[in-house]
Amino acid sequence: MSRIEQVIAEIEDYIEDCRPTAFSASKIVVQKEELQEKLSELRMAIPEELDKSKRILNNQNNIIMDAQARYNTLVNEASKKTEQLINQSEIVQKATATANEILASARAQAQSIVDAAQAEANGIRLSSIQYTDQLLLNVQNIIGNASRESEARNQALQAAFRQSFDQIAVNRQQLAASNESAQAIEQQQ
Repeated sequence: MSRIEQVIAEIEDYIEDCRPTAFSASKIVVQKEELQEKLSELRMAIPEELDKSKRILNNQNNIIMDAQARYNTLVNEASKKTEQLINQSEIVQKATATANEILASARAQAQSIVDAAQAEANGIRLSSIQYTDQLLLNVQNIIGNASRESEARNQALQAAFRQSFDQIAVNRQQLAASNESAQAIEQQQ
C-alpha cells in the first residue's frame, strides 16, 4: 500500500471517528488542524509517488537500452561470423547464405526483444499514469466532500444563530411590553 493510500485511509478513519453535530446525524464536527495535517501529509506523499513513477519510466529506458545492446551484440556476432565464413574460400557461397540467415534471424530476434521491451515500457507508463490519476481523484473527492460538509455545517450553524437571534428579539419585545405594563400600573397607584 502506498503512502498516499495510507493517508487517504487515515482521513477516512478520522472522518468515521468524528462526532456528529447537534443539528444533523449525517454531519460531523471536524478538527481543522488535524484534517489540515492529514492533507499536508497527503501533499508530501504525492511527490514521492510521482518519483516512484519516474523511476519506473527510467527503468523502461534501461530495458529498451538493454534490448538495443542485445540487438547490437547479435548483429555484431552475426557480422563477425559472416566475415569468417566469407574468408573460407571453399564454402564461400554456403557461408554467405548461412550468414544471411543468421543475420536475418538475429535481426528478427533483436527486433522481437525491442518490440517486447517497448510494449512492456508502454504498459508500465500507462499503469503509472492511471495509478497517479486514481490517487489524485481520491484526494479530490475527499477534499470536495470535506468542503461540502463544512459548508453545510456552516449553513446549519448560521440558521441556528438566526433562529436564536429572532427568539431573543421576541423575548425582548415581550419583556418590554411587560415592563411598560408594570410602569403603567405603578403610575396609576
